[in-house]
Amino acid sequence: MSKVLDFDYNKYILLSQDYLFKSAINNYNSNKYDEAMSLFISAEEDGNVYALAHIGIMHLFGEGRIVDKLKAFEYFEKGYNYGCPLATAWYSRCYKYGYGVYKNGEYATKVYKENEEALKKLCIAEDTGALFFLGQDMILGIEREVNENEGFKLLEKAMFKGDVHSSTLMAECYINGWGVVENINKAVDLLMKFPNPCSPRYNFLLGKVYYYGSGVGIDYNKAFRYFEIAANSNVSKAKDYLGDCYRYGYGVEKDLCKAIRWYKDAADNSRVANSAISLAFMYKKGEGIVKDKKKAINYFMIAAEEGNVQAQRIISKEYILGEVLKKDYELARLWLEKAANTGDAKSQTTLGKFYLSNFGNNDEKKAFEMFEKAAEQGYTEAEYLLGTCYLNQNLLEKDIELALLWFDKAAKKGHIKSMYNIGLIYMGNYGMIRNPEKGIRYLIMAADENSEDACFMLTQLYMNGIEGYNEEDIYINLKEALSYAKKLVSLYDNCEYQCLLANILNKLGNIKESEEWYKKALANGSESVKLDLSRMYITEGINYSQAVSMLESFSNKENGEAQYLLAYCLENGYGCNRDKKRAKNLYDCSKINGYKESPLPNKKLFGFF
Repeated sequence: MSKVLDFDYNKYILLSQDYLFKSAINNYNSNKYDEAMSLFISAEEDGNVYALAHIGIMHLFGEGRIVDKLKAFEYFEKGYNYGCPLATAWYSRCYKYGYGVYKNGEYATKVYKENEEALKKLCIAEDTGALFFLGQDMILGIEREVNENEGFKLLEKAMFKGDVHSSTLMAECYINGWGVVENINKAVDLLMKFPNPCSPRYNFLLGKVYYYGSGVGIDYNKAFRYFEIAANSNVSKAKDYLGDCYRYGYGVEKDLCKAIRWYKDAADNSRVANSAISLAFMYKKGEGIVKDKKKAINYFMIAAEEGNVQAQRIISKEYILGEVLKKDYELARLWLEKAANTGDAKSQTTLGKFYLSNFGNNDEKKAFEMFEKAAEQGYTEAEYLLGTCYLNQNLLEKDIELALLWFDKAAKKGHIKSMYNIGLIYMGNYGMIRNPEKGIRYLIMAADENSEDACFMLTQLYMNGIEGYNEEDIYINLKEALSYAKKLVSLYDNCEYQCLLANILNKLGNIKESEEWYKKALANGSESVKLDLSRMYITEGINYSQAVSMLESFSNKENGEAQYLLAYCLENGYGCNRDKKRAKNLYDCSKINGYKESPLPNKKLFGFF
């Protein structure tokens, strides 16, 4: 049965100044654990109930001895029965986490609340153990609301009295910005000035310092050594880092089997998100283990449930694709929304696209809001998409100026589609604004980054003419068109681009190379290129028979130009037997199909047969 403890200040002062107890505390803070334990036991045998809490703490954390949670609980329980507030606090913590006793959260909270006032009075008396315990609870929000500032102040008091556990937690506060401004140098200074080698937290923090080179030089060997100590003391996050060390060979020989073992320990037993997602990718890729999509998704799910944003996006995508999990667009949306609600710009952007994807949750207004939130964080793709919203009038009133503003932000960070869209705007494709000099410049920027659309657009513009560019009414530059067409065919095995290149070469009079590219396009599956190649053959007066053969395949397809060219060959007997009657029928068909005559060499006029 729990009880409300009363704190006897005078009794505490008397016992805390006891020679044996003070000597034990001094030895403990100097990491002389054997001497400290011996003195604490002597003090307890002399009736000092406060020694019971410290003996329990040393057994709980394995300070100078093997961790023994059962024995730790026995001492805490004894101290609780004698009315020691610090022992009672740890007694409640044992029930909360199952240290040496079955978990009983309800009972743990009850004992904690009944002991809270006594613990606070013990803090006022500046007992370092109580200051650390309550300070830690305030910072981490254990059994109370988080109050990082007040928690840090309590730790600071304990640290000034030599408490190494408080200095270690203060270092963590400086690393994470808990109750103070982040200051890695102060954190490192505390870790170096107050060594606490038996503390799992201390070893883990020191491992991170050397792993990232924060405040010191990167030293993977030292990082590995400290992570190993902490991991063997059951620090779950240290197990994750140890897995990384083995996976990538940081400070130890690369060993994927050991990496997997440590990741599994952390993920399966402590649900460490980073370990779970590392395992998920290893199962997905077959890295050091047999590929297994189902296990990969299981670990992605653990990571997602523990708040890993990347895993939440992956689980969302899996519910859309349905490769392992059953398709469920509603769950896909919920996971994406969880990720987006963390403020993650990529997730917000993906969620915005989801709202426009016809998965049953179409919401243009929400899509725009997501793009806007992500864009305001400087996420490049969202800036582009927001510009697209303003440009295309899909989600709101068209605003070319705002479209340009957001495209420009993305373009400055190398976003190719944004460069291309700015080019189109300045070329006058969306009205209102036209500046060909700027338009061509942005299209060239996009083309230099291998934009297919920009290369094609520049090819067409230079070939067909740019109005009001380069101080000319119509600016044509076939050599520039040729360079971009060549870039297109070098990047893409596309018969349309091969045909386009052939057309430009033909216009430049390079018949041989033009023929080669027409034939490549033909071999690549383009039927329409037969017309272009036939036209070139006839215009140049070569290979008439091949031209006729190709044109025959078009003559019954209502293609006016093919009918016209075939009629020309039949009329003159080029590459075929002369057949004026059929030629006249084909000329008539070409007119009916809307083809207007083009000048060809030696064309004869009809009327006399």
